[in-house]
Amino acid sequence: MKSLMKNISSFILVLCITLLGANSHAAVLTTGSGDGSLTVNVDGFGSFGSSVDGVLADQETGDAFYDPVGVENQAGTVFQSAVAIGMNGVRQWLTTGTISGSGAPTASTPVIEFQSSDTFVTNFSIGDLLVRLTQTVSPTFDGMVQTGSLLNQVYAISNVGQVAQSFNFVRYLDGDLQFDGSIDDGGGRLFLGGNEVLYETDNSGNPAFETTFVGITATGGIAPELGRFAIGAFDDVRELVGSGGELPNTIVGDTDNDGFIDTAYDVTVALQNLFSLAPGEEVTYTTQTLFGNSAPPLPGASESLPLLPTNDTTPFEFQIDAADITEGETIWIDPDLAVGYTYTVTGAEFSAVVAPSLASVADPDGYFVLVDFGMGEQQIALAAGETLIFDQPVSSFQIVGISESLALDPNNPTAFVTGLMFVNVTAGTVVATMDPILAMVDPTPPPGSEVPLPAAAWFMIAGMAAYGGMSRRRKDKSTS
Repeated sequence: MKSLMKNISSFILVLCITLLGANSHAAVLTTGSGDGSLTVNVDGFGSFGSSVDGVLADQETGDAFYDPVGVENQAGTVFQSAVAIGMNGVRQWLTTGTISGSGAPTASTPVIEFQSSDTFVTNFSIGDLLVRLTQTVSPTFDGMVQTGSLLNQVYAISNVGQVAQSFNFVRYLDGDLQFDGSIDDGGGRLFLGGNEVLYETDNSGNPAFETTFVGITATGGIAPELGRFAIGAFDDVRELVGSGGELPNTIVGDTDNDGFIDTAYDVTVALQNLFSLAPGEEVTYTTQTLFGNSAPPLPGASESLPLLPTNDTTPFEFQIDAADITEGETIWIDPDLAVGYTYTVTGAEFSAVVAPSLASVADPDGYFVLVDFGMGEQQIALAAGETLIFDQPVSSFQIVGISESLALDPNNPTAFVTGLMFVNVTAGTVVATMDPILAMVDPTPPPGSEVPLPAAAWFMIAGMAAYGGMSRRRKDKSTS
């Protein structure tokens, strides 16, 4: 029956997508067309899938249509996907439709703040919890070649009540990958650059021979040792999540305990995070859905799947095998919070830096780059989104001037994105470090004048030997 619901005509499929786009509580997000592209229909709570509503006529309205790299054509990939919230021993699906006959009766109707072809921002409340959900889609690359796409969903949660709120979020995904003609899939569990990834593929057994995959990550709050994840059969995992049951930390079908399913079946995955918010406290929960070929992308392959530091003290250190760095490759890493950073590298040299665009960080007065080319330190203004090619390769520099007034959320890993490129890569391991420049905040500011520390910063390293068409410009900016 589940397979039958997927078999409708292309005409009805397109019509349903169009109708959903007109829904005031849903949006169609896309990374374009062609190999590696994604078109996904999300609602204001973040749910999607061909059977979220459970009504036969609407089976395809919420699906995620992915076009794998290669000969396979675009097709639907997700039967049901949603976040379930558990409070006071009861778990409810966050969806404007229904999953297994239930939705989110205690949550308010999502209100749209912003909508474009790749971004959908909504807000809603669950009791005393106010939630602002930002959903974006973006392509993922290997060098200059698109290898897939990613859906990033960031839930910014505030407790506006007078008492503490304890709850759990469970990210649930039932992917139906039919590129091989069957909804029986493989998959498993991986740790990539500190990120836990649960995923399913068209085949099973050796992940090196998989064709297409859909995977999930979930960060924020506490990732519990017990009850963290479940990989199992469709009905079993859905019933467990919906009923408020504890996730068993098991992979059904992994007979040799190597983390991968050995015999294909209708795979479903779930990840749990725990939260406790005091009155007035805020937290960010981020979950990603990764679409691609073979196994999930390597750590650092996308902004939402960063390479994490190998240490937990400053300066933050990131180790990259020189053999893994190729011309045009982009590597993303995730450090801690700061108002600026000192960047250093051994085993290579920096050749350029790219500032975050205004779409990522609303800091219109830009930043300063402090760099020494051997004739004393220079201060070079860097506008939002601008690329600065160094006059000569350097092993260290600073970015300063991140505005404290932005009060960026330090728990949001996409709050500040900086691009770095390097050349002269030597054999062995390239080690890049980031030493945060912290804000100095009066511990007892006058009431109403508190300024939180700015957010966690990101930077990407792209190994590029040529930069045709890039230019640099200077501008005026008063120092603080």
